[in-house]
Amino acid sequence: MKKTELVERSKMYLKLLINGIHPVTGEQIPTDSALLGDRVKKCFSFISGILDEYIELTGKVEKLEKEKEANTVIVMKKQPFAISHEQCQDIKLSKEPISMYSLVRNINSVINTESMEKMTSTVINKWLLNRGFITASKVPTTVNKTVFSPSELAAKIGIKTESVINKATGEINPQIKFSESAQLFIIENIEEISGCV
Repeated sequence: MKKTELVERSKMYLKLLINGIHPVTGEQIPTDSALLGDRVKKCFSFISGILDEYIELTGKVEKLEKEKEANTVIVMKKQPFAISHEQCQDIKLSKEPISMYSLVRNINSVINTESMEKMTSTVINKWLLNRGFITASKVPTTVNKTVFSPSELAAKIGIKTESVINKATGEINPQIKFSESAQLFIIENIEEISGCV
């Protein structure tokens, strides 16, 4: 028997006793019985009131738990980045050289980013750095920015630097761009690159 059912039954027994009825047999309790004294009836009434409060409180708690359960959003941990050969073939290549941001966006467009971690420019840069395609140098600025530059090897596969204007500051900054052949090179090595996470 559930606790709430037991509380309900106890409350019913007390009410029957207060009214002079034996809760198990259903017979009238003799009027001279100690169970029918005023002090005992007051105690039974008090306990019955406490049981009412308990039942009301239990109902509120159950309601809150149901609301909490209904409003609970289960956030699944994302799977590590992975891409199939078929998905690689669906990645859009640009005839014009594109930035790392655009390349990463094109790669992530073919995977389910709701259930899987995205490919990031950090991972690709790390792989390019480890393979000798780019070099890194710290530029002393307010945030000690790392600047990547393509190596001679990178130029052979179509990774080059272009000067771009920063729209916010008007400064001319170097930016690595990926030709169509460089984009294809990254895509063909994406499995090895994703292992750099």
